[in-house]
Amino acid sequence: MRFPVLVVAVLLLLQACFTAAESFALGSLSERVAVPNSPSEVLESQGLTTFLKAVNQTGLGPLFEGINDNFTIFAPTNEAFQDLNNVSTIFANSGTLETLILYQVVPGALTTSDIVSQFEKSGVGTLNSANNLEILVFVRPNGTILLGTDEASIVTANLSAGNSVVQVIDRVLVPPVTNFLLGPTVIPSAPSAPSAPTAADTGVSTTSISSSLPQTTFA
Repeated sequence: MRFPVLVVAVLLLLQACFTAAESFALGSLSERVAVPNSPSEVLESQGLTTFLKAVNQTGLGPLFEGINDNFTIFAPTNEAFQDLNNVSTIFANSGTLETLILYQVVPGALTTSDIVSQFEKSGVGTLNSANNLEILVFVRPNGTILLGTDEASIVTANLSAGNSVVQVIDRVLVPPVTNFLLGPTVIPSAPSAPSAPTAADTGVSTTSISSSLPQTTFA
């Protein structure tokens, strides 16, 4: 009677082993085919709360939620925003804030190797941002990448975000827009042209003046 019991015990043990192996294999497969993280999820995982706040405040959230778009996102750290001049003024102006956020985004997914390969010969060049403004790029002989006039460094590189890449930087890239950090630019209105003197003012007939000037026809 002991022999059949032993056989059953062995069969149950084998079944348990196969079940465990199958579960492990399925778990590994699920990890391999896991849905890629979106840029916003990557930003959140890195604790870049100020950048995310700015993204959501401008209504640009959908730009950072897709996994099929190809962007390079130069995402400043929270400390980088704290070091930015007039940051409260920038956040209070939606147009200025949107300009700032789009300036941190470059069409096309670029790794640090891509950037070095593109600029290592000349040592300097530009990338065009999502709002079509130029970002200065410096590549030192040792391969160090510096961005913008303030020479921001990449502190966490090549974070995969779907088809996009997130590069965490230690300074906010400031758009090359006049008085950007001073708040909205006020363009003074042109001074009004002085009114032409009347005949009463000059005592001269306007008919005789106009008839003596060359006549110009505007199409």
